[in-house]
Amino acid sequence: MSHTFHWGLDGLDKPRFEAYTKILSLRNGGQAGDVITFDPCEAGLDVTEPAEDGDSIAGQPLTNFDNDKLKRAFLDRLSEILSHTRGGYQVAAALMIENLGVPEVTVAKNSGLKQTDKDFITALEKVLGRIVGCLISLQDTNELRELILTQYTPRVKGYISDLQKYLNQGRIQLMKQSGSDTIRALAVQIEALSLVLNQVPHDLNKIVLEAYHIRTLHNMSIFEQIQPEKPSVGRQIGDLVYLLSRPHVALLTFVRAIERIEGFDKLRVRWVEFTSLIKKAPLAKGQPMIPPWTVGQVFKSLGLKFNDVETRALMHSGADKSSTWNRDKLVNRFGKLKATENNIHAEVQLVLDLSKRGVQLDHAFKYVGCSKRSCLLCYSFLSTTGFACRGCHGKVYELWTIPELDGISEGSLRLLSEAVKKLQSQVTKSLRHNTKPRPHVKESTVGGSSIATVVPHTEDQHLATLIRNHLQTDREHSILRAPIIRPISPQSEDTLSETPSRSRLPVEHETEGECKTCDNITSRRCTLCGRDWYCSEHCQKQMRLYHIFYCNLRPLTTADYLCRDCFEDRMPDDPEVLDDFGFNRCKTRDEQSHLLGVYIGLFKYFDVPSETVDGWRRNGILLDQIAQAFNKIPEESRGKYFPWLLRNTHLLSQDKTVEPSQESPKSYLARVFEEARPYLKGQDSGKTMEQLEPLDKRRCFTFFALTLQNSSPPPIELAVDQWYDFGFATCIGRDLTPEGIQHSEGWLGGLYSTLLFGRKARRAYCKSLGIPYDGPPDPPICPFDEFYRAWSSYTLPSVFDKYGYGDRIDEWPFFRKFISTKPEKRAHVWRLLQYIAIGELNAIDSTPKLMNAAKFYGISSHVDTRERLALYEFYRQLLGVVDPLSLEEACEQGTLLRFALEHLGTDMDTRVKSSLVRLDLSKRTRR
Repeated sequence: MSHTFHWGLDGLDKPRFEAYTKILSLRNGGQAGDVITFDPCEAGLDVTEPAEDGDSIAGQPLTNFDNDKLKRAFLDRLSEILSHTRGGYQVAAALMIENLGVPEVTVAKNSGLKQTDKDFITALEKVLGRIVGCLISLQDTNELRELILTQYTPRVKGYISDLQKYLNQGRIQLMKQSGSDTIRALAVQIEALSLVLNQVPHDLNKIVLEAYHIRTLHNMSIFEQIQPEKPSVGRQIGDLVYLLSRPHVALLTFVRAIERIEGFDKLRVRWVEFTSLIKKAPLAKGQPMIPPWTVGQVFKSLGLKFNDVETRALMHSGADKSSTWNRDKLVNRFGKLKATENNIHAEVQLVLDLSKRGVQLDHAFKYVGCSKRSCLLCYSFLSTTGFACRGCHGKVYELWTIPELDGISEGSLRLLSEAVKKLQSQVTKSLRHNTKPRPHVKESTVGGSSIATVVPHTEDQHLATLIRNHLQTDREHSILRAPIIRPISPQSEDTLSETPSRSRLPVEHETEGECKTCDNITSRRCTLCGRDWYCSEHCQKQMRLYHIFYCNLRPLTTADYLCRDCFEDRMPDDPEVLDDFGFNRCKTRDEQSHLLGVYIGLFKYFDVPSETVDGWRRNGILLDQIAQAFNKIPEESRGKYFPWLLRNTHLLSQDKTVEPSQESPKSYLARVFEEARPYLKGQDSGKTMEQLEPLDKRRCFTFFALTLQNSSPPPIELAVDQWYDFGFATCIGRDLTPEGIQHSEGWLGGLYSTLLFGRKARRAYCKSLGIPYDGPPDPPICPFDEFYRAWSSYTLPSVFDKYGYGDRIDEWPFFRKFISTKPEKRAHVWRLLQYIAIGELNAIDSTPKLMNAAKFYGISSHVDTRERLALYEFYRQLLGVVDPLSLEEACEQGTLLRFALEHLGTDMDTRVKSSLVRLDLSKRTRR
């Protein structure tokens, strides 16, 4: 049964709502709310991916690829390019529906789409559909670039004109004379852009690329230093440079999207005409037309007297003290405002379109892309209906409404009605509580490039396939990713790798427990989250760090994450932690280890709270406060890490810009090879990596060279399979958490390092720390040629025995047999362990070897995400308690369900049981 949304529904009052909205739009220039930013790159490009983000040398975990972020970026970039001219009527928005893996994007504009917009959408859909799934050629890229640039030309020309006014030769010369190396470098790049603007203003593509190159090298804080006494000048230049680069950012985002977002080969882009949403319902007989409210009615409904005194109190604006409101002025200004009929903002059009079409909200990606921040009413409306957007500029416009809408479901009617009721309440509250006027902010956004989209697409087809297949994991996969990335919500228990017994959801029958602070028995739980026992408010305020991650006491900070890493004695992997606390400025992994040692001393031995360390960082006194803490103890008790920090204070210096040490994977590999080259003998000594023959020797020497760097291979790589080939699958023990796997890998990697290079890694560590090496002398080491011959002939255990490490490899009971067996004869279970170590549900689809092993264990491309997640967790749990080869045997014989029930009990997921039944039957049939 279809229903109609109209303003006559219970609780809705259109005349009052529109009158209140108009008053708010007049007060303080309409700035009624605070700025809210969701755009992941609002701060610019301070963090970027490596040049080849899947490179095996970089070892980037696949979980770094944020599929949702890429979808948000695609929707925002599409909206920006659609908004090809300036003005509120040109605001565009986009929304994605995901139904059975087929994405459909709907776009809308405040004023409706022109024919040129529709032509662009049609052409874009064709181009994306044609090149998705293919190796993207230069011709494809150029065609897509030309299409984007043609649509966005009016904006580009406007930005060029504005930028030419700022980039005069005098300002550039002053920049060149700056005392800052960074500003002088920026001056050279700005001058090059200025020459292009003046000499070839018609070459829009070249101008856009020049702007993009500047944008990738400098964040907004650098631009503000152009004229320190007036940072607004630099901000304006930076804004225009960022805006000029938008077409190229959009190009990179679109290319990244077609490489990575599943189903883009079937992508459809449609538009919504706002006029089709409006229903002009005829008045029923005897139903009078409700006139709009007057200013007097507004004052009466607010309980105010309609006089000059009350008018000034209601309309007070700190933004313009020279402007004095009185009754006559308000009536005059109010009367000039236009009627709101049919003014449907683009974001609202998209939600109404969903309701009109009867699309279930579960099928919609819960993010609305927009060409700018949303207004306060749109932001609130989207939030209430379950959608996020790139942010809110906090302003209210009088031209805002929701039209009557027919042909919608009862659920949609209820959702729209509740959303409008909440808006009415919010507007009323804003008028009644006249807070201190907020400063005006810009409505547009600058930049807008996701970290996951700024790197050019890869030309490696294997990587492109790997990325597409690995990154299509739905939100249920968050339990697997949680130990690697930050939790979205501090309330999410699954996002932490804490000891399981520490903090569980309250068990209903438990009525009391030990206070987590003072150990007294209490019946009082944490009043913020209901977890853990705290006997008083005082004890609750002293909650330990682990509880803060589950609780909503306060927003989590990067210092909290660093503190947790220190207590768990592990290197931070959160990008913001690495950036905020100096790790990204370290040149080597050893230096990062030394710096971590400083922080471990600070948190574990000086017991400094993470809140305090966060305050030090924010106030720019981190280095000084660390020095004060360590200087309070005798010099001989300060350890080795603090003296090292005093010799490397630039790592924590916050009074000047220090560029992080960044090395591309390609240059890193070249350097690693050069350092390992002296170990090549005979004819190989003068060869490059590419010249080493046969291929197995090249693969083996790559592993050898990386081991020289004290580095272990990641579980999945591009063209090589070193993690598997060198037996790391067999060293995994009972702890199959990401931390447990990494710990096991480290032990085997360390043994390889000792076999091949003796104590070299320890000597290098001591040298980096600035202390003498006092360990045992170097043992005999295995030359590369001997190591290669043994590995390639499957006799590597004899080498470990020869050099005295036979007992060490026997600590892993399956290593000898694995490394001595040809790959085609190895058990499928080792690939299954590799799949678990990778930590990505869809990793099975990346290579035929993984695919075959997964299929052997009942995981195929036909298995949906829920079942795949259940099977992943099942095998991870089972391999934590059983012998891997016994699991292989049970699977081969078709008795896996019985085997699993014997070791895990009957409390198993029903989806897993069904899968095992089918798997067992198929195995028995084949036998």
